[in-house]
Parts: sequence; C-alpha cells; structure tokens
Amino acid sequence: MAQNRMKQQGDQKRICCRGLCILEVATVAYHLQLPHEAKIHDVFHVSLLKEKLGHQIPIAPILPPFDSNGKLAPQPGVIVQLHLFKRGHVCVPQLLIQWHGSSSTEAVWEDYDLIKANYPSFLEDKENFNGRASVMAE
Repeated sequence: MAQNRMKQQGDQKRICCRGLCILEVATVAYHLQLPHEAKIHDVFHVSLLKEKLGHQIPIAPILPPFDSNGKLAPQPGVIVQLHLFKRGHVCVPQLLIQWHGSSSTEAVWEDYDLIKANYPSFLEDKENFNGRASVMAE
C-alpha cells in the first residue's frame, strides 16, 4: 500500500510523450529518459526547451543536393540582401543568400568573396540587384 502511494506521488511529476519520459527535477529543470547512445546530458533547464508550434512537422519540399561522396553540396538560390560588414578596419561585402531547398527564414549571410570563389557562375548573371547597377563592381 505504501509502495503504491509512493509511486503515485512520483508519477505526478512525470510526463510521458512519444516514449520519452520527462521527470520534473525542480521547478525549472526536467530529466529526460534518453537512449544510452545519446551524447547529450539528460537534464534540461526549461529555458532551453521550445514550445512546439502548429500541428504538423514541416517537410522540406526539395532535398538538398549531394556530391559523389554523399556529402551535402548546397547550391545558392536567391540573393535576398546585400550589406557591408566592418571587419576590423576593412568593409567586407556580404550577401544574404537563400539556398536551394531551404525557406526564406533559413537564409544566411555569406562573404561575397567566398561565394564568388566557390560558386563563380552564380554571380555572373546578377546585373541588377535592388536597383543597383551590379552586386559588386570588379
């Protein structure tokens, strides 16, 4: 009888969802029952947990391209914005690029010189960008 009562009290702080048992360690910390091969700590502060929004898991419409070795080979898709970033005493041009197969929220800033070196044909046809004569003058 006492053992059953102790189990009921312990289960009050436990939440099970999708095979993952969550135990409230403190008011702001949770202990997750993770697989043994997981290489992360199993106690999380609530500030690190994010609320799930929506009812669906978004599915990527297009898989990113792979090279012959099976590694990701992303291709730049659209230049969203251009700005100059001050690095020390030098202004470095950067491009906000939306990569093929990714959403506009996943666009990242890349150095112009890095994109020009790795994807030389990508910038060839960019004659006009947001009303400017060219992305970068040679």
